[in-house]
Amino acid sequence: MTEVTVELKIEDGLAVITLARPNNMNAVNLNACESFCKVARTVSQNETVRAVLIRAEGKAFCVGGDVMEMSSITADRGSHVHKMATAIHEGMLYLKKVRGLIISEVQGVVAGAGIGLAIFADIVLLSEKASFSLAYTAIGLSPDGGATWLLPRLVGMRRAQTLLYENRKLSAQEAVDWGLATRVIPHDELEDHALTTAKKMAGGPGDAFSRTRGMLDCSLQNDFEQHLSLEADNIAALAASQDGREGLNAFLEKRRANFKGSF
Repeated sequence: MTEVTVELKIEDGLAVITLARPNNMNAVNLNACESFCKVARTVSQNETVRAVLIRAEGKAFCVGGDVMEMSSITADRGSHVHKMATAIHEGMLYLKKVRGLIISEVQGVVAGAGIGLAIFADIVLLSEKASFSLAYTAIGLSPDGGATWLLPRLVGMRRAQTLLYENRKLSAQEAVDWGLATRVIPHDELEDHALTTAKKMAGGPGDAFSRTRGMLDCSLQNDFEQHLSLEADNIAALAASQDGREGLNAFLEKRRANFKGSF
């Protein structure tokens, strides 16, 4: 029987993706990587989804790749690891296509590929028991999961180098102070807080969120003139959209907007 490694629930515009290998500290093997990709593709194709919550069972969020499985592959280990990384990366790209925000709920230890899954989210919520450690170079590997793209943008090059070369471990509060995460929540309150936040985002203006995220993602590549043009195009498109019209009408009528998350 195939192990269930990633679970999905979609309800009221919110997709909840749960890493479900608690006995292995949610280390991702090839099955988990491919399952994550499959689940993410399903989410991206569901037009009702307006927010995604990534969470995990057990005490750890995700300690990265399953080293036991990787070490057991002797014939073509490189190909095996390439399949794992590619599946995780494709899954992350699928989730970036969702019209709405991604929220991560990090309740414990996060390392390796788990770092990417946590910090590529738009809102990163941490338990006070959470901790971050890259750990790739400690076992002779280089990063995946978008770490070398995300870290310089979030914490700056020197701090990224410290995390990647020296494998410095960060506490939850340090992760927030460095810019890796959004805020720290008392451990016993994290699950409810994350779900409440995700539901609120699912009821928000999904297209406005997605377009804003897209502009942030390319802000370091564009020159100022290019970016101003992109901002003008996006705000014009949103002003003419269903959510844009609803937002403006709600403001004038002094009521809460009822966003649909699509054009």
